[in-house]
Amino acid sequence: MKVKYLLETKNVSDREKKGIEERLRKNLKYLRKYKEEEVFLEIELNQDKRGLLYLEAMIKTPDNVFRSEVHGGDFLVMATEASEELERQIKKVLEKSRDLKKRGARSMKKKMTVNVDARF
Repeated sequence: MKVKYLLETKNVSDREKKGIEERLRKNLKYLRKYKEEEVFLEIELNQDKRGLLYLEAMIKTPDNVFRSEVHGGDFLVMATEASEELERQIKKVLEKSRDLKKRGARSMKKKMTVNVDARF
């Protein structure tokens, strides 16, 4: 997985970067069908004029883009919240595709087993 940082704040240590990346990498277990090189993680760390911190995380895959935006006071806490939001989005897409496959299989079964003379 390729990681790209967009830093607009100067006070981010290497330890914080490593912690943020570690928290966001947990979502990769749901994206096993993609190769390591196909998944991109973009992390934007910013601070506005009032001193409020801002974290935006995007996971790009060949099929989808998952994006999370969090405001707060600590980058590590915000990374955890962003990770949970990304996890929810990824699970939603995976469940949707799984449900569509099941539904398609059911309709094929109906077409094959239902009598032609039956009324619907």
